[in-house]
Amino acid sequence: MATTESEKTQSELARQAGVTDFITKPFSKEDFKAKIGQMFA
Repeated sequence: MATTESEKTQSELARQAGVTDFITKPFSKEDFKAKIGQMFA
């Protein structure tokens, strides 16, 4: 999930909804590629 929400309560709600990982905006292209790479490693 990519989000602008950085509050812990928001990430907890997302996890309850089935989100398994987060990246918080703003993020760089390199950060995004690394996060995607972790998903398929």
